[in-house]
Amino acid sequence: MIDYKHEAFVYLWYDSNNKKYYYGSHKVSKKPGKDTYAHSSTLMESFNMNSVPPGFSRKIIAEGSHQDMLDLEIKILQNRFSSGKWHRYWNVCINKMPYMWKDPEYRKKMSKKSKELWKDPEYRKMRSEQLSKQSKEFWKDPEYRKKMSKQMSKQSKEFWKDPEYRKKMSEQKKERWKDPEFRKKMSKKIKCVHCDYEGLVPVVYRFHNDNCKHKNTSTLEPFL
Repeated sequence: MIDYKHEAFVYLWYDSNNKKYYYGSHKVSKKPGKDTYAHSSTLMESFNMNSVPPGFSRKIIAEGSHQDMLDLEIKILQNRFSSGKWHRYWNVCINKMPYMWKDPEYRKKMSKKSKELWKDPEYRKMRSEQLSKQSKEFWKDPEYRKKMSKQMSKQSKEFWKDPEYRKKMSEQKKERWKDPEFRKKMSKKIKCVHCDYEGLVPVVYRFHNDNCKHKNTSTLEPFL
């Protein structure tokens, strides 16, 4: 039972269906009894405290001020990440600790740990699946797609203003066309993601897709 006299708390969910955990912190609502918040994971099944699915159980780890609970959450996630058992958690990243990355020693330690983890094929597979699932969930949101489409378009235009970037892309393109497999792939015909137009890969991707009159933000297959 949550003591609403405290400003916030750190919690731990256990998902027995997938045998995974999720750590988080939450600032309590000022209206007791109205707070149905359960978690903020983008990968774990979505629900609130009024609709907890079978197999899920929550434990309150600690209670206190909002800042103290954020600090505690960070320490716990850092410890879990360093333990080498990160695959047992639904947490995607330690995203509430920007100030810790200002510490050179911390960055060095985490970089080393990350490289060690990526040597494990199982870990790489697990993280790739997590990130892929997260990306797909994000792209289902019309507002997110619209925002990212504008952002990518803006970034692309900025990149191409740089002579060095254009030169680099040109050289890379020439090298890729030397590859027989790449030439074979580019010589195939594909359909536009917005309509039934069919043409060679470079023509469709470079010229038709962006100018298609049927274009809309709901079809972004290359990113899903």
